[in-house]
Amino acid sequence: MRYAYNEKNDKIEVSFSGERAKCPDCDSIVIGKKGPFKIKHWSHKTKNECDSWYEPITEWHLNWQNLFPIQYREVSISKNGKTHRADLKLKNSLVIEIQNSPIKISEIEEREKFYGENNMIWILNGEKLARKSRITYKFNKKQFSLSFSIPAYSPLVSQYDMDEFKVTLFRNELLLGLKNDKNLINYRENNGNYFEYEFDTDKDFFEIDSELSYLFQKTCNELYDYNAYHKMFSDFNISFKNVKRDNYSQVKLNKLYWRSFIDNMSFPVFIDSLNGLESDLIYWYQENRIIKRSDFINKYLKYT
Repeated sequence: MRYAYNEKNDKIEVSFSGERAKCPDCDSIVIGKKGPFKIKHWSHKTKNECDSWYEPITEWHLNWQNLFPIQYREVSISKNGKTHRADLKLKNSLVIEIQNSPIKISEIEEREKFYGENNMIWILNGEKLARKSRITYKFNKKQFSLSFSIPAYSPLVSQYDMDEFKVTLFRNELLLGLKNDKNLINYRENNGNYFEYEFDTDKDFFEIDSELSYLFQKTCNELYDYNAYHKMFSDFNISFKNVKRDNYSQVKLNKLYWRSFIDNMSFPVFIDSLNGLESDLIYWYQENRIIKRSDFINKYLKYT
């Protein structure tokens, strides 16, 4: 147990070994335990831990709790004559269970029934609970995407030829520059007339849009006549999008010595410290998705 109450009814941690305080759940005396090789905690003086779901505190456990203000850590919840301490309970009543050790399926069901009425999530220590498993993924940083298309054919301009137009178009310095841009991370062409560029940095779309529109018109004038572009201009399309978030694709979890109890967790499971996962990322198991740890934390800090 991390927190107890002093004589002023303040929520406190152990300051020194042998310190006395009161259990927030059963009101009995608890004794502070602290030493160079153990994490400080409160221990009941006359009986065993009053919460049957108790598990030893670890540094990993503390690090997650410390991301949230103290009033949301180790919160006692009473229901149907039973009291349990949630690792975290936020202002919107969401319970976050921080699980470092193996847990029985029957206890998973009990906790989810007890805590899950107002929703809950699990955070698991992958280093302990999935230490032989490994995750692989591809990182795609997409901040800017430009796409355009040219007509496949034109019923109004009989001499229009898509391949001829494309060859002439791509001789221009604008498109040569985009294709050789040092920030280009992906280029693709579909059906011979659709082209997409993805960059890991922002671009001035309005300038590109203006130059590209002029290039379409110039190419039509060069190959056909002045009226050709005006007959076809609605068939030329230019668009862009800014992708604000980094993207992680091809996510694959290779399960070795996988703890089967994880598959019995009904509420969202987020796995931390998983082999192959960068320290600033966390894995959402049910969604097979990798998300930034900072995004995850900021999302739930809003409810404090």
